Amino acid sequence: MRCGIIDIGSNTIRAVIYDVGVTNYQEVLNEKSYAEIISYTENGNLSQEGVDKLIDTLAYFENLCQLLDCEEIFYFATSSLRNIHNQTAVLSAVEKSLGIKIEVISGCAEAYFDYIGLKDSIKLTEALGFDLGGGSGQIFYYKDDVLRKSVSHPIGCLRLYNSCVSGVFPNTKERNAIEKTVKNYLKDDGAFSLEKPDIIYGMGGTARALMKLHRKLLGVDKGSDNYILSLTDLYQLEETITDLGLNGLKILNRIIPERLCTIIPGLIIIKVIMKHIGVKKLCIIRQGIREGYLLENVINRKEDQHNEHRKQQYLCQS
Repeated sequence: MRCGIIDIGSNTIRAVIYDVGVTNYQEVLNEKSYAEIISYTENGNLSQEGVDKLIDTLAYFENLCQLLDCEEIFYFATSSLRNIHNQTAVLSAVEKSLGIKIEVISGCAEAYFDYIGLKDSIKLTEALGFDLGGGSGQIFYYKDDVLRKSVSHPIGCLRLYNSCVSGVFPNTKERNAIEKTVKNYLKDDGAFSLEKPDIIYGMGGTARALMKLHRKLLGVDKGSDNYILSLTDLYQLEETITDLGLNGLKILNRIIPERLCTIIPGLIIIKVIMKHIGVKKLCIIRQGIREGYLLENVINRKEDQHNEHRKQQYLCQS
């Protein structure tokens, strides 16, 4: 069976098409649009311009899925739509215009799907992970193939860029404001495991952008699968970008043009997360929420998948 997953994030809207077997899946196409939906939020409401942007982008991806003969298409939204005041009106406008329904998932559900995606990717019975998006960040820990703890906070890199930064790059005061904001959200989370973990697995576009930047700026010659960065590497990367000054804008614009403004806030957020938990190494992986969503809603589909029984598995503390 061919299946399309449309992930409506705060920074990007991404369509991934999979060929799905009984117990496995294979990616056929992966395409994204940097819609930056969260930037169209005014006084807590998604503006009409934002609604139009959303509808136009979804129409394109829906047509793409149909051209590639998808038997099923799933649409889900994360922080991009779950935090807006006019959510009902936006969902109604999309359904009226395109005839599609968007599932708005909670931060708890987002962390749960991240956990499923990570566990399937690394094949370990215990791990600590995070998913940093444009609007929110999820941190989770599982052991013996059971989700033990998860949190979701509104600490996305685009959200904090919009609220803390006035220019392209944050100045010292603005960097401190980002760091303080993240620390305030994380301060009551407590420990994520009884034993201090050595490594945390990073998911999401920001983590992958850091990997790409690290390889290009520092001339690192290694593959992109399970790419490892130390906390020291992250400090060195931030220092390198800062030292480049205005030339850094040109270089970053060539390497990661779509994340020119959010890469420094994202780097700061990830550093704070790692220091808060006490890990020294970050392993960046490709899989994430979409694969977890696919596994739960297609491959491991159950009749009770949307009832209260499954919602109890989300185990979120925020």
